Amino acid sequence: MKSRPAKKLAAPESRNLRDVFLLGWRPYLWLLGLILILFVHCLSYGLILLDDNVFVLDKFPIISDWGQLAGIFHRGSFLGPATGEYYYRPLLVISFMIDAHLGGQDLAVYHLSNLLFHFVSTALVFRILRRIIGPDQAFLLAAVFAVHPALAGSVAWINGRTDSFLAMFLLACFHCYQYLIEDGKWRWVVLHLIFWTAALLSKELAAVVPAACLTYSWLVDSRLIARSRQAALIIGWGAGLAAWLMARRTFLHPALSYTAGGIPRSVLANLPALIVYWGKAFIPVHLSPYPVLVDEPRLYGFIAAAAVAVALWLSRPLNWRALLWGIGWFLLFLMPSFVYPDRSITPVFFEYRLYLPMLGVLILLAQFGPIKRFSVDRPMHLISAAVILIALSAASWADIGAYKDDLTAWRRAALISPHSAFAHRQLGVAYYFRKDYRDSEAEYLETLRLEPDIAMAHNNLGVVYMETGRLNQAEKEYRLELKTNPGYENALKNLDIVYKAEGRPPRAR
Repeated sequence: MKSRPAKKLAAPESRNLRDVFLLGWRPYLWLLGLILILFVHCLSYGLILLDDNVFVLDKFPIISDWGQLAGIFHRGSFLGPATGEYYYRPLLVISFMIDAHLGGQDLAVYHLSNLLFHFVSTALVFRILRRIIGPDQAFLLAAVFAVHPALAGSVAWINGRTDSFLAMFLLACFHCYQYLIEDGKWRWVVLHLIFWTAALLSKELAAVVPAACLTYSWLVDSRLIARSRQAALIIGWGAGLAAWLMARRTFLHPALSYTAGGIPRSVLANLPALIVYWGKAFIPVHLSPYPVLVDEPRLYGFIAAAAVAVALWLSRPLNWRALLWGIGWFLLFLMPSFVYPDRSITPVFFEYRLYLPMLGVLILLAQFGPIKRFSVDRPMHLISAAVILIALSAASWADIGAYKDDLTAWRRAALISPHSAFAHRQLGVAYYFRKDYRDSEAEYLETLRLEPDIAMAHNNLGVVYMETGRLNQAEKEYRLELKTNPGYENALKNLDIVYKAEGRPPRAR
């Protein structure tokens, strides 16, 4: 008998660093780990009384009742009267309904949802970037997105989910468009339109998705899509926009303070915010829960613009088409936020509005020489990346702390935006709830100095006077409130309390 040849033992497979970070599901686990380390302590955070109280407190009886689900599609985003609403975002409201049913008024559940939305969006950023740049660079830039300080409020503040929730659907629909270009299958057309519809029902910004897709085909990936698929997309986009506009027209009837011609004027008036946002994307400092333009420094934006120009010059040759598309994405998803539906409202330029535009910034960063050369197989590259991510995480950690509770948030807001009457008024409320009447009075007086006709400030100051036994001053403030804010129910009730305390007869009251 012939002896069988001995089997050669397979050499043990060597594992390089690329396998550790980029193999299979590993990149998503690393990104999840980063997000958990940075944000898990937010589960213990409270309310900052900036829209978050609307759902968790004021409208909780509605969002905790599944019987109200159909009615959500007939209301504005804050579940108020149709004439007082500007935004139609039923899916966003449903996200709060789900939280209410999972945890009632336990704020940890709402914060956990924010954390989940941020992780899913970060994972989609990685997948989208991986089809435009190398996997190593995509992983690094997705990690930057995960811990960027300007985006931290979208996780730490319950209502900051506005753009991270939108991003899940919007980035998913764009990713399906990438797949459609690659293999042309019908399922990507269907999934793209489904995710896009969900995005439209989450926030108005989704309306610009067709422009983002078309410019991507023109500048980044020019492979042709079959005519039948193109036609289906165009019909789907048109029908979706028409249905969405009809729903808004049917269910919302806001008294807009300008006509269509006023939209460009609104954008122009707020255009200086562009350089502010550009600065915060690259130099994330001077962050605030309530940033107003008058107090926002432009210097960081100009420094960032100059530094980017020099970095790009030193990084030649550049992929100009991808670079232009990245800048276009940044502008396309940022500029609509400069339109304010009511000119009586002082515009606020929340940092979370950088959430979607940040993808364009990452495309630009991918053109920088050190990032183009980045490889997870090189230990020194990983050490440099770790230093950058630790620095960004430390800055984010400091900013996240501002959302711990209402007093902390409004102290930070009033410090960073000292000309915001709203910030001072809210800080006065926070002090009042803690029975710190002296500081509360000081903040209300500062509020009225900045904006004498701001709603509720006179009433709130009157409440402080009433709590401290100054009934004559309280009466004066309630009357001033009713002069500037006629019919305000709380001021009427408080005025009646003063009259009762003074012993005035019912007829006089």
